[in-house]
This record gives sequence, structure tokens and C-alpha cells, in this order.
Amino acid sequence: MINVVKHKGMLTALASKYVADLEKLRFVPDVGIEGEQLGAGSDVSTRTGKCLRNSTTGKHLILIAEKISASTKESIISGMMLRGSKSEDLELLDNDCNFIKHLVLHECAHANDSEFSELECDNWAFERLRTEI
Repeated sequence: MINVVKHKGMLTALASKYVADLEKLRFVPDVGIEGEQLGAGSDVSTRTGKCLRNSTTGKHLILIAEKISASTKESIISGMMLRGSKSEDLELLDNDCNFIKHLVLHECAHANDSEFSELECDNWAFERLRTEI
């Protein structure tokens, strides 16, 4: 189990570095439920991160799961593999700290370009992750 909140300071600084209009990086027990309560619609999938835009201020709120299980991490990496991520990039995610940095950077990519596909967000995040290791 990855205790993501343990890295709150480092992850908040990382998000602030890459999202100019960041309202907040919020750590929550359940990203899907929290997102739904904030009006993002229902999300039946298990999410570990979500980027929301405040329609009033234009700023971004990034929701991140407080804890991530090993099986959830494996599932996310498998999905990335199916989408076409490079094996040398995926190897970086074996390290839990790199994995959660990539998670936050992926959501930062959505904040910077809402038209990015999931693969484009992954690639954007990997490019920046390599400079943050």
C-alpha cells in the first residue's frame, strides 16, 4: 500500500511547478466519490487521480487518492502498457515515489491541455518525471 499523503509536501510543490493556475492539490479517500460530490459526474471506475476545473475561477483542483494498493498500481501500469507506453518509461514506475509523481504529473497534463488523450498525458508526465528523479 502506498501512503500518498506521506508525500503531500513534495507532490504539492510538484503540481504547483507545472500548473500555473492550480487552486489546490487535494488528497481524498475516494477520488470517484469526491469528484461526483464536486459535480464531475459519477465515475464507477476506481480512480487514483482526477483534474477538475473551477468554472468560476478557471483554476484547477487536482484530486489524488490518499492511499493506493499494490493491485491498483499494477492495474494502472497494465492500462498504460495497453495504451502504448514505452517499457523503459514503465520501468520507472516500479519505484512507488516515481509512480505517485507520475500520477500527479499526469493530472497536471490534463490541467495544461484538456484535449490531451490519456497516452499524451502519460507521455507528458514521463518527460517531466525524468527531470524530477
